[in-house]
Amino acid sequence: MAHKEISLTLHDFITSNCKHPFSVLDLGCGDAHVSSMALKDSPVAKYHGVDLSDIAIDFAAENMESYSCEKSFIVGDFMDILDNYEKEFDIIVAGYSIHHFPFEEKGVVLKKCRDSLKPGGSLLIYDILRKNSETRTDYCNRAYDFCKRNWSGLTIDEIETVFTHVNTNDYPESRESIEELAVHNGFGKIRELFRDKSELYIFFHLPY
Repeated sequence: MAHKEISLTLHDFITSNCKHPFSVLDLGCGDAHVSSMALKDSPVAKYHGVDLSDIAIDFAAENMESYSCEKSFIVGDFMDILDNYEKEFDIIVAGYSIHHFPFEEKGVVLKKCRDSLKPGGSLLIYDILRKNSETRTDYCNRAYDFCKRNWSGLTIDEIETVFTHVNTNDYPESRESIEELAVHNGFGKIRELFRDKSELYIFFHLPY
């Protein structure tokens, strides 16, 4: 899922844009591997990681252990947790998490993210990508075909299990639909930072 490329892209963004102490809210942080790599040698002053999984949060705390900044690791639904913040963070990162919400609910997430950012802050999203011409079903079929050809480490039964989840729970957006939501909820124009060759994943910046 292009984790290495995404981590490098996030590191480059932080290196170029964060010259002074800054704060990060990591939504759906998982084990925080991506952020722990991307934040290296940066002046990060505060990191809050949020995930539904208590196991993932334990790993996140381990992966961020070397950082001396203020840290918090929260188990819970970030849709609810975002209500606790107002203009508090310079950067919000949402990795492979927003696609679980239908279109209208994604708009609610973006508004809550905007309200949690300091003016001039950045929302950075890396997630699955539906082509502008694709339906949700088209995307799921394309992703399934790609993974059957390229995920050699998994058996066909394991891939079928993954795509049972995808077909039930994933709602990928196109770049156009994300930009529509972003502008409607107070963000500036989307800036694409990375797109993988298969066009299954995208990483972009929404300025506030």
